[in-house]
Amino acid sequence: MKKFNLEQIRNKKISLVLSGGAAYGIAHVGIIKYIEEKNIPVSEVLGASMGAIVASLYAIGKNAKEIEELTSKVKIKGLYHLKVSLGENRKDYEKVKNFMQKLFENKKIKDAKIDLKIMATNVNTGIGRLFTKEDDVYIYEAVMASIAVPGLFQPKDIGGIYYIDGGVFSNLPVEYAKPRNIKISCNVINSKKTHEYLKTRKNFVSLIYGNLKVLRSTIHYLIENQTNSKVHYIKNLILIEPDLSEFSKVSFQDYELMINKGYTEIKKYFED
Repeated sequence: MKKFNLEQIRNKKISLVLSGGAAYGIAHVGIIKYIEEKNIPVSEVLGASMGAIVASLYAIGKNAKEIEELTSKVKIKGLYHLKVSLGENRKDYEKVKNFMQKLFENKKIKDAKIDLKIMATNVNTGIGRLFTKEDDVYIYEAVMASIAVPGLFQPKDIGGIYYIDGGVFSNLPVEYAKPRNIKISCNVINSKKTHEYLKTRKNFVSLIYGNLKVLRSTIHYLIENQTNSKVHYIKNLILIEPDLSEFSKVSFQDYELMINKGYTEIKKYFED
């Protein structure tokens, strides 16, 4: 994989690609912080799941500091400590919907200041759906489709088609970036994350909890392998993978530390 320096990319067109990964996605803010400091021009931004939220905020003109402040409110509101949602009329679903509408108001993807692409997955076909400025879709709707984790959020209906988490099809949608662009990609689901398994105990609660942890780790491996199988074939790729192994996927309270992890990792790439 070719190594780039700052001088090589300053006069090039840049695609910023942000992966899904629940709270880990907060590390993306550190990437944006460095990009702003070094005046790296970004011509398009792509995201899946949590990466779609950060990508959309950046695309509509929010800077790293503003996105960090919004991230801190996620902790306060407790949006990601939800019970299973069985329908759009559920309180938990409405809470997320209202929050997303407040973030993005009535802006559509075509209204973004930077070309914005949001990955979701067609629940009926399992095929990815990339929402772009060509679609007459509100940003908050595309984001809600992209973060619709099966079993946690209700699939999102857009134009009569239901969509779930974009990470199911492409957690790091780098293959959808413009081919000739240099692609700065932040992947927060990677081999630097420790996979932990709970030892099975005899009591029922521990057994169920242990099985859930195994399932979570299995999904983690599948997403990781999905990404690793394609990054070697992507041209002009800058792959940033911060080590977030000390955090949990719901560690929104550690947002400052995770932002620093992202910032440190991209700085290391360019300045080490």
